[in-house]
Amino acid sequence: MRFLLILLLSLLSINIAHAKIDIAIDRNDVRVNETFQLTINVEDPKTLSAQQSMDFLPSELQVLSSQHFQKSTVIDKQFANQMGWTLTLISSQAGTYSIPKFRIGNEESEAFTIRILPAISNLDELNPNSKVKMTARISDEEVYVQQQIIYTVRIYSSVPSRRHYLEPLNVDNAIIKKLGDASDFQMMSQGVRYNVKEEKYVIFPQQSGELAIPPMQFRTNIVDTQASFGSLSRYRPIELQSKPFTVQVKPKPASAETPWIPAKALELTAQWQEGVDSFEVGKPATLDFYIKGVALLPEQLPTIEFPEITGLKIYRDKPILQSRINANGVNSYHLEKLAIIPNQTGQVTIPALKIPYWDTTKDVQAFAELKPVTISIQDKVNTINLPSITQQQSLDARNNPVSETAQPSYWQYLTYGFALLWLTTLLLFLFRKRKPAVETQPLEKSSTLKTSSESIKLKALAKETNPRDFANTLLQWYSHASQSSFTNLNQIINQCNNPKLALELSRLQTALYANTVNTGKPNDWDGLKIHSLLSSIDFKKVKADRKRHLPPLYPE
Repeated sequence: MRFLLILLLSLLSINIAHAKIDIAIDRNDVRVNETFQLTINVEDPKTLSAQQSMDFLPSELQVLSSQHFQKSTVIDKQFANQMGWTLTLISSQAGTYSIPKFRIGNEESEAFTIRILPAISNLDELNPNSKVKMTARISDEEVYVQQQIIYTVRIYSSVPSRRHYLEPLNVDNAIIKKLGDASDFQMMSQGVRYNVKEEKYVIFPQQSGELAIPPMQFRTNIVDTQASFGSLSRYRPIELQSKPFTVQVKPKPASAETPWIPAKALELTAQWQEGVDSFEVGKPATLDFYIKGVALLPEQLPTIEFPEITGLKIYRDKPILQSRINANGVNSYHLEKLAIIPNQTGQVTIPALKIPYWDTTKDVQAFAELKPVTISIQDKVNTINLPSITQQQSLDARNNPVSETAQPSYWQYLTYGFALLWLTTLLLFLFRKRKPAVETQPLEKSSTLKTSSESIKLKALAKETNPRDFANTLLQWYSHASQSSFTNLNQIINQCNNPKLALELSRLQTALYANTVNTGKPNDWDGLKIHSLLSSIDFKKVKADRKRHLPPLYPE
């Protein structure tokens, strides 16, 4: 009992040690005298009730406000609780500040770094008498064709305003996307507090030469401090515009390889799905294939052509293209599932993949690589019929002849006794089995009717060209007819004694993973032929054979 108590306390301490505090800030480019939000996420509700101290924050970061939150969200159809604190901070000095590991209650954080950039120096010189100011900047003044440019626009307002309108950014010969929602924060400049709204865009120039980025227009209504008390409106409209930019767009370098992919990074990964731990001839295995591009649009990701591999058949699913937008630009993803079916035993190697791209950070040719993968393929596992007791005894008699004059031994008498007991048990079993036989007859009749209706449906689907619907109905029909559970075609193929039926089912299995059906190739499936072969099966005989071929109870 004491040992179990110690073990339970050890498991609880392990769970507590794994409780982690996550830290994040609302944006990356934080400047001096600008407010920003630091979010502290915890896992245990008890941590919220613990005494919170700000001693872990560097002295250069001033806390303007702090509030805790606790909310429930739905992620992938599952409820998730989010709880913690939101701190509004500001810094008067530029630099890089580290938050060391700290603990709240039973949870612990990792170290975290915050970078504070220098303040914008020319804000007071920009329209000195204006209560509302507008700035814009670009990340690069010289790029390659189809390379990402980040465009940032800010609106500073020191007075109340309403009815804001910022015209969308339009650039000729370029693809433009907005980087998420606008950020709202405050900043101090020369003793004046501004409410700031920041929006970011990515621009991908589509041809070389000069790229003209026109000014953006902003309109709003601000409080008119000079308006008389009896005036109809205390707001007056104003209009601002940002400065234009010109970007030099260079053509693709002559030394760059094809395809042309200008990116900050390109990554290739492949992973077998969970449960794929062995490979057999004819048994499909699923490989998840990923491509990640940093500072790339989804349509810029390359299309991979897999070579023909002896010993393997590869069927590709339709790829899924996704993109994630953050303050640093666009990250794009190519997600694809590959159904790989081995067709011979032995060692088979999936060759390495190598995709060229132009590293825009280092301005050099680079390559994304996926290492080769070698798999070991085993032969198809089939059911083996072991010799019956009678055959084994006959074989032993031929190998070990006994003299007719031999006297009965102790072991012979013991064998006779066991045989007598076995016969007695068999007679009792047959006597007791007679009564429930009548009671189970309605159940068999119901199963037969259900099998008959599914047989009609199976024959109708056999005339169509949809292998998936046909295979699903076939599995239901076969399960009811054999009074066993079958979830995939491999189970039926493995116990099938009819070579023709096994061949047709293998062709149906292949069609499930092919992109097209009925292409005229020899491995096309024939639904009517499968239905005819299935209809000729005597399931009572199959069940009897299965019982008759059971292995001996005491094999030698």
